[in-house]
Amino acid sequence: MASLIKHLRFLANTPKATIRILDGVLRTWLFRQNRLRNCQLALTFKCNHNCDICSSSLFLQNRQELTLKQWYSVVDQLKELGCVHFDLTGGEPTLNGLDFLKSLVSYINCHKDRIVSLATNATRIDQAWLKELKKAGLNSILFNLQALDADLHDDIVKDKGNLEKIISLIPLAKKEGLNVCINTCLGNYNIKEIEKLAEWCEKNNLFLLINLAAPTGNFLGKDVRIREFREEYYRMLKKYSMMRSDTTYNFRGPNLCPGGIEKIYITSYGEVIQCTFCQISFGNVLKQPLKDIYKIFCRHPLLKARYICKHSFSDEFRSKWVDPIIDSGDPPVPIDKHPNYRLFFP
Repeated sequence: MASLIKHLRFLANTPKATIRILDGVLRTWLFRQNRLRNCQLALTFKCNHNCDICSSSLFLQNRQELTLKQWYSVVDQLKELGCVHFDLTGGEPTLNGLDFLKSLVSYINCHKDRIVSLATNATRIDQAWLKELKKAGLNSILFNLQALDADLHDDIVKDKGNLEKIISLIPLAKKEGLNVCINTCLGNYNIKEIEKLAEWCEKNNLFLLINLAAPTGNFLGKDVRIREFREEYYRMLKKYSMMRSDTTYNFRGPNLCPGGIEKIYITSYGEVIQCTFCQISFGNVLKQPLKDIYKIFCRHPLLKARYICKHSFSDEFRSKWVDPIIDSGDPPVPIDKHPNYRLFFP
C-alpha cells in the first residue's frame, strides 16, 4: 500500500491522466479489451556515452530518423490506442536539442492529460533545460545511474564525473516540480550492489526504476539474466517502496510483463518492437498504421502469457522467440523473417 501511495505522486499534478488510467483499467477488466498504457519513443540512437550495458547499441544504423512532424503522427496514433505514459529515450534524446524536445513534449501533453518522462545520461541537462521542459509539460525525469560508487558508474558509462553531475541535478529537478527517478539496469553482474542504490533512493525520496538486463546490445552473447536471483529480486521489490519495474503496475494487474500488450517501443526509424531487449520488428509506422501493428502484437500467444519478465524468467519465451534471432542479423529483425514466424502466425 505504501508503494502504491508513493506511486500516485506520478499522477498528483495530472488528474486528467488519472482518468485515462482508470479508463484503461475498466476497459481491460470489464470489456476484456487490450489497451496500450506506455510507449518508449527512442528519438535517436546517437549517444555521447558508450556504456558497457547499452541494450540498444546495435540499433544505430545509417538510416533517416523520424522527423518531428512524423513523431507528431506517431503520438496521435498512440493516443488513439489509449497510451497514457510517453517515455522519451534513446540513445541520448537530449542530442536532438532542447527545441525539439520542448516541441514534442508540448504536443504530447497539450491537454495536460498524459504523463511524459525523459530518460537521460544528464550530460547536456542544466537548470534552464529542466525549467523549459517542465514548462512544456514534462512530468518526470529519469537519470541513468548504474552505481553509487563514482569510479564504478563512471567506468560503465565511460564518462568521468557523470555521477557527480547527476547528483547535482537531482535537487534542481525537484525544485522545478519534476518527479525524479533513477534508471538502472539490473543483471547477475551487479545485483549485490542494487540494494545499496535502493536504500539511497529511499533515503532521498527518489524512485528507482529497475530494467532487467538481457543478452542484447553490448551484452550480446552473454547470459546476464537473474534467474537464480529471482527470489532476491522479489524481496527487494517488496521491501523498497520506491523501487519500480515494468511489471509493478499494469492495467491487467501486477507481476506480469506488459511488453507488446500494454507497452511498446518505437525506434527512431519507426520500427515497432515489444521492448528494447526483444528486438523483433512487428512493423514500421512509416509503412502501416500503428493500430494494425498493435493487432499483430495482441495475436501473439507468448505475449499474452503472465510472466513477471519474459526475457529474464521464461526459458520458453527466449528459446522460441528471442534466441533464434541472435545471429540472424542487425536488429530489429522483421517479424515475418523470424525462423518461428509460422509457429506463432500460421
